[in-house]
Amino acid sequence: MKQQFSTPNEPIKNHINETNVVSQNGTVVSVEEKAFRQIAELFQIHSFTEDWVSVVEEHILRKRISVPYLKYKIESLLLSEQSELAYHLVSHVTALLPFDTGLDKLLFEAARANGNYAEALSCLEKWKSYASLEQSIHIYNEEAAIHKLMNDADNNFQCLKNVLHIDPNNETALQEIWWSIEMTKNYRESIKLHKEILQVNPNCYRAWYNLAHSQYYLFQYNNAIESFQKSIEFEPSFELAYKYCAEVCILIKEYKMALECYYDYLEKFHQMQMA
Repeated sequence: MKQQFSTPNEPIKNHINETNVVSQNGTVVSVEEKAFRQIAELFQIHSFTEDWVSVVEEHILRKRISVPYLKYKIESLLLSEQSELAYHLVSHVTALLPFDTGLDKLLFEAARANGNYAEALSCLEKWKSYASLEQSIHIYNEEAAIHKLMNDADNNFQCLKNVLHIDPNNETALQEIWWSIEMTKNYRESIKLHKEILQVNPNCYRAWYNLAHSQYYLFQYNNAIESFQKSIEFEPSFELAYKYCAEVCILIKEYKMALECYYDYLEKFHQMQMA
């Protein structure tokens, strides 16, 4: 049964020992575990009112519950899909400890899980201010994913473009960027971007593949075929490139070239299946 409290600002009455304590069912639990249960219970009882910040603060300051343990429990709540409780709890703890970067990341995850995309983007902006170059790649990819959830193709494209300027080989960005290109029909910008990538890394099969699609939509069929062929050259196991290359060949009545593409596909993947 949940413990009831008369007012939100009433201090927790039960004394928590500095050693392990025994729960009602006889199980030995740590001070941190019991304290966390009380905090979570209070948030649930009082619908996450801000008055309960003082309760969280009391536990942290008196070292009844440590911040690392609190982070662990918030992560556990997210994993168990109790995202609403995780979000409100980490929001309050972040207000108490605004310079803890680990809490920033948890707040982002909780906000995203709850569909609070504006706050999730705000968390990412804060994270950018102290992120390393490698972390920036992760942040921009996460930002792009949220813009996709918001159906914001322009900002999705810009975020992934930022990733590719830092890391031209980033597989996630190269796979995800086509959604925003297709949504905005910004094929000319796509051609420019992917040619820039290929100047840095001419062997990037995904860049050749994306370039081919953009050329196709601008009726540059011969260029598209050459780009698909480059994609196949640098990644012979990339099945989609064979398929689309053949389709463009058929479109411009280059049937011999289309057959060669299909034969290459069958030879490559039939052998793989037989192996």
